[in-house]
Amino acid sequence: MKKFYPRRKYSVRTGLRSLHFLLALFLLLPCHSYAEAEEKTEIHAESQAGGGVRMWEVTGIAKDGKYLSFHILGVTHNGLEVEYDDYFFKKVLPVFSRASALSAELAPLLPNMAGECPVPLAPTMANKEMIQAAREQIRSVLQAMFDRSPKAVIPGATQAEQEAIDQMVKSNKAAHAKQLAESYSEYGLVVAMNTYFQAQKNGSALYKPESKNKLEALIQQAKKETGFTDEISIRPDLVDYFRTHYPQIKVESIDAPQDVVDAYCNSRPHRELEFQHHLQRWAFNDSEAEVLQMLKDRLQFNRDLKKSIENGKMADTLSPFSMESQTGVICTRNPRWLKKMLASSLDSQNKFYALGLAHLLPREDGRNQCDTLLTMLKKEGMSVKPVSPTP
Repeated sequence: MKKFYPRRKYSVRTGLRSLHFLLALFLLLPCHSYAEAEEKTEIHAESQAGGGVRMWEVTGIAKDGKYLSFHILGVTHNGLEVEYDDYFFKKVLPVFSRASALSAELAPLLPNMAGECPVPLAPTMANKEMIQAAREQIRSVLQAMFDRSPKAVIPGATQAEQEAIDQMVKSNKAAHAKQLAESYSEYGLVVAMNTYFQAQKNGSALYKPESKNKLEALIQQAKKETGFTDEISIRPDLVDYFRTHYPQIKVESIDAPQDVVDAYCNSRPHRELEFQHHLQRWAFNDSEAEVLQMLKDRLQFNRDLKKSIENGKMADTLSPFSMESQTGVICTRNPRWLKKMLASSLDSQNKFYALGLAHLLPREDGRNQCDTLLTMLKKEGMSVKPVSPTP
């Protein structure tokens, strides 16, 4: 399978999300051993000084004449080390603690909820084999899940009758798994792969407590080979952090489920690479070589993201998006988000938005396919004021 799916460069958003399987490596193992209060204290104790602006205060008059005021925080969706700095604890958290609601990219979407893309993938042999490989992987996972369900025991049945019933049930489970896998749309397959991938990896040997020393040794090796001294530590995604430590603040999704589907479908002509990326993750194994490469990628990613935050522009190394991909992932959604932000209501007052940095910062190379969300707000007459790191 790997011959179809070469390792990809990281992109602004899909690259960020491609680190989720690495994030599980750091999150699932220790999160079971720390109490929430201890986690909060330890993360704060390890926070770093410095860091550039990544939160903005937005104020102004909506079109209906009502006053609006809210904050926007740029996030990575991965809880990278650079995000947990003094700026986060001294500037972001005090603002968030007073928010009326948290709005983030949390659209609920099940595999069977995703409709077909208006423009299908090109009917090449490679694409057909790629889609079929995904369906087969999902079918095998579904059947394994069904096979773990309790056995149907019929009281009074003879051994031969019970065996016949068992065989019939097994056949029905296999048929149902195949039917489900065949029914998913292209993006439904992506959702299913992400869902089942996480469930599958949760049982990996890498997440066992006895692997902690092995992981630490690999982290030190990654640092030595890259020359980076940045820490790789245990940190949740910022949105998860907010939800865990501030449960009293209402949470909502800025995306509707269809928004996410449209973003994926509009990423042509490089949608094939996006699909390949998700399918490639099925081939991941527990080998030290694979883990070491992921650790090295994360060290580089932290370094590049820190540069982006400090410069106020997405580093070129984080932005290998094609123009078409940028249109789908960013440009399709920004206008929809803008409309929701400017819809005045009691809920929109003092709301806090945690959104991907790629939607907020321009590209360092200037190859922007559309305005950033902050630029769009300014064009609507809103005041967009960066929250300074200094007092």
